[in-house]
Amino acid sequence: MSPKSMNLTTTQNTAIQELKRRLAERFGSGIEVILFGSVARGGVI
Repeated sequence: MSPKSMNLTTTQNTAIQELKRRLAERFGSGIEVILFGSVARGGVI
């Protein structure tokens, strides 16, 4: 895997963590888990 791909993956993971944190703050952990589960299955928010 190229360094560029590694950087992209790391950036995406960081963005997901930030999104999850914001969702948790705004809606609580329940909806956060539901939304993240949809993304993990390949859904799009």
